Amino acid sequence: GMPFNQLGTLAGSKYYNVEATYCYLRCIQSEVSFEGAYGNLKRLYDKAAKMYHQLKKCETRKLSPSKKR
Repeated sequence: GMPFNQLGTLAGSKYYNVEATYCYLRCIQSEVSFEGAYGNLKRLYDKAAKMYHQLKKCETRKLSPSKKR
């Protein structure tokens, strides 16, 4: 598991964190997983959720008042 965790760390934020997410999931699913991968995966999820909410906020501001829901 540890090598996949290291690969996830090296992948960084390339490709919208998809490569890092894959590596962390492989780490967790390994026969001998690395406990730190859970925290790393949660950090990526939190980062993605924050970005999603920021984008939604920006899109809402751009809409005309009649199109806002």
